[in-house]
Amino acid sequence: MNRRCLLSATAGAALALAGIFVPFMKAAVDTGLAGSARTALASKDVAGVSVHSDWASLTLRGRSSSRAPALAAVRAMPHAGAVHTVTYVCAGGAPCSSVPAASVPPAAPSSPSPAGIEARIRGVLGTGGVTFATGSTSLTPRSAAALSRVASMLAREPGLRVRIAGYTDDSGPAAVNQALSLARASATRDYLAAHGVSASRLAAAGYGAEDPVATNATAAGRAANRRIEFTVQGS
Repeated sequence: MNRRCLLSATAGAALALAGIFVPFMKAAVDTGLAGSARTALASKDVAGVSVHSDWASLTLRGRSSSRAPALAAVRAMPHAGAVHTVTYVCAGGAPCSSVPAASVPPAAPSSPSPAGIEARIRGVLGTGGVTFATGSTSLTPRSAAALSRVASMLAREPGLRVRIAGYTDDSGPAAVNQALSLARASATRDYLAAHGVSASRLAAAGYGAEDPVATNATAAGRAANRRIEFTVQGS
């Protein structure tokens, strides 16, 4: 067999393989995208919408009332970036035209509420809260690491203000406790400011042994009363 014949035979074999492989790939892509779309619709409780995939294009068909939630669900599904176009067609002759998904703006992300941010702060700090070396304003390593995470969280929410309140147990003179509680609240504020949170959003106050959350008659109760509390407010 001469070189020209060999090349011709090779090209023919390649075309034959392509004729098998390309349809196989298209079927795999269609099945995967359609399956992902159906899963996304089910996860958002969008019922009665059929899905057809043709390469990287999806066509959804259903009631006009399902159009917006269906398109939103498909836009948010994993690998949505692989879909070039999504068209919604209203079934049953409803007064609704085919609408490209790109014409439906994504829902605006909701900002966490102040109460939600407070809960997240408590979760980051854990049951021990913010702790200091005995009789000082030096943060323990564990608390410093946790406050770094709190700072990152607050830096992403520039519209929120935070009030930091310090408390002590009732051991020692009231004036000393008040001064220590304020110094520890201020140290917490300064740490957050040094780690990316605008100081103008932070306020510190000390309340000494006021408002105990546990009895001061036990070591565990006194430890609970020595605490830092965060109150988050909107701008």
